Amino acid sequence: MTANTSGAHFSTFRSPPSKATGKVKCNCLPSHSLNSSKGAFIFSQALLPLLLSAAEGQPKYPPTLLFTGATAAVKASANFASFASAKFGLRALSQSLAKEFGPKGIHVGHIVADGVFDSDRGREYMGSSEGLMDTDEMAEAYWKLHTQGRRAWTWEIDLRPYLVIMSPFHS
Repeated sequence: MTANTSGAHFSTFRSPPSKATGKVKCNCLPSHSLNSSKGAFIFSQALLPLLLSAAEGQPKYPPTLLFTGATAAVKASANFASFASAKFGLRALSQSLAKEFGPKGIHVGHIVADGVFDSDRGREYMGSSEGLMDTDEMAEAYWKLHTQGRRAWTWEIDLRPYLVIMSPFHS
């Protein structure tokens, strides 16, 4: 099992408009695309031949490729156009790969991680661990996806903490 993740970046169209044209600069879109959609595409291209080879041996659990997305993959927020477009792309890639490689024995899944992870950075950002996503419990959900039987594969799940605390960045 392997997982592809990329973190959030919280500045999209917040750069000031150009004085010459009055248009907002879009210098952040390439970095989000490279970190999320394009990186996942390159990662998949490199890994899928190995997963296909592993699938031929009929392993106990199927070779699994999991992508970690965000709520932005299904619902964009104001001021997050770059982040949302990258996450929409990542979700579309995972869905396409699931349909292409599922019949070949590769389980591809997409996880919507809807919350801040319980980490040093997350606790610093939120002020405590209350309402943060427990990474051990997340890992358990990933493992359950990996060990699913072939006759009932899940493509997408949505993980969130029991207590949803809205970030000041989201609307």
